[in-house]
Amino acid sequence: MIYRRGAHPLPGEGIYLTILLMLIANVCIGVALMLLGGELWGNPEISRAGFWLAIVSAPLYLFFRWLGRREMQRRAAQQEHPDAR
Repeated sequence: MIYRRGAHPLPGEGIYLTILLMLIANVCIGVALMLLGGELWGNPEISRAGFWLAIVSAPLYLFFRWLGRREMQRRAAQQEHPDAR
């Protein structure tokens, strides 16, 4: 893997969007499992697994949103002042 110093992906790039979409899907699947696991299938373990899937994926989603916003602000500041680091 090639290390690119200072070239983090922007929120509009493919890999970044894929990560965000997968995390949103994880949260939705986790909530669905949590709600349907105990009621529809009568299995509380499925409900518990859905709860933990949603609880782990939601903060990761928020972290990647924050990371993308920070990178966009950094690049905007770099374009305004290209000589500053």
